[in-house]
Amino acid sequence: MVYYCNDNWIAFLCEQIIRKSHQKSKEECPACVNKLNSPLLHKHLQLSLLDQIRLYFSDMRGLVLHDLERLYNQFSYKLPHSDDKKKDKLLYMNVARNFLLTASCDSIYFGRYIDEHNDSFINEEFKTKKIWYDLQVSERNLDWHGDQFRRYSQV
Repeated sequence: MVYYCNDNWIAFLCEQIIRKSHQKSKEECPACVNKLNSPLLHKHLQLSLLDQIRLYFSDMRGLVLHDLERLYNQFSYKLPHSDDKKKDKLLYMNVARNFLLTASCDSIYFGRYIDEHNDSFINEEFKTKKIWYDLQVSERNLDWHGDQFRRYSQV
């Protein structure tokens, strides 16, 4: 009998929503679009991560639900499976759909689905599969780090 551990799968989906919300905030920032340098003018820097998730949650949840099969295919090799791959896929997809349809932005932020144990596990997946770039990161997007800007490069 296989024990289906959904913790990493749910954390991976939460990370998708959080990263996509954060990226969307940057893409819609008027200061980024106009290539302004002052961090004071950048709306995405003024919003907390929770505010960004609240602002874009329904759109990003829709994107994740729409891409659920592709995300499962990218992440499935890290999940426990039985001998019946179709049954496993159906089970994980149903768990994901039920979670995403009942979750709220606050439950994703405060729910501690992403913790110190699965953070490296999930981020390893973002690096190896380049999932971070799903929203077509462009050169105009800037991320403020202390007293300097770092440009994201396109993949």
